[in-house]
Amino acid sequence: YTAPDGREYALLGVKNGTSIVDITNIGTPVERAFISSSRSDWKDIKTFQNYAYAVNETGGGLQIIDLSDLPNSASLAATYNGISASHNIFIDEQNGLLYAEGGGSKPVIVFSLANPESPLEISNFGIECHDIFAQGNRAYISEGGRGSVGIWDMTAPAAPVFLQRIKFPLSGYVHNAWLTEDGQYLMSTEETKNKTVKLWDIRDLDSASISDDYLGPNSLAHNVHIKGNYAYISHYESGLRIVNITNPPDIFEAGLYDTENAWGTFPYFESGKILISDIKDG
Repeated sequence: YTAPDGREYALLGVKNGTSIVDITNIGTPVERAFISSSRSDWKDIKTFQNYAYAVNETGGGLQIIDLSDLPNSASLAATYNGISASHNIFIDEQNGLLYAEGGGSKPVIVFSLANPESPLEISNFGIECHDIFAQGNRAYISEGGRGSVGIWDMTAPAAPVFLQRIKFPLSGYVHNAWLTEDGQYLMSTEETKNKTVKLWDIRDLDSASISDDYLGPNSLAHNVHIKGNYAYISHYESGLRIVNITNPPDIFEAGLYDTENAWGTFPYFESGKILISDIKDG
């Protein structure tokens, strides 16, 4: 999270809450607030305006954290109990929509954030969901054990329209996907041993194809995020792997930062800082 005053914060999901760490001065990070939650190994956090939205897999609802008083403090502004637990959320900031993995009869749930402290459920859709990415009025759903990514038109968020499903060859567990900034390519992970990180050419949805792929030394990728011409992959024991995707038919590893067990990465600070959350060391 970058505050209006330019200060930068890491929002770190830990087992019993959300730790909000001021990382403006790299040499002296300071925890400014801690928001307790249900105890869970899995937590996801996204921001919208001056709020952070946090979910976990054991319950307690969607926590809405007010960040407006940082660096003095942060507080729990509200808890939305329309969903008890969720593995992943995604916020389409441009359209003011929050997507949540819902499970069961509601694989993906869509909420309006017109009132940021009071999300309003407006639709649900899908066949299975592990993760969501949305950009340019389209949602890309990583469909886990179905071995596919489902693509939906969200021009009318209350009435999602199915567009296409990309089926993976000899698929693993389709874990997450991220779109290039020009919307022409989609990169996917499968969180399955020996399954590559794939860069899909989706310029024609009816004939999507693999442009190239990559796999780090430990052969087990977790999540991918794209910024500009680079893909940032949290690659478990291979740490952070940065892949140059400038030429889609010929992608290659451009850099790395090794950690014990990289679970997530965030490369979007304007300052160039990159965050890595590590299962072993936090």
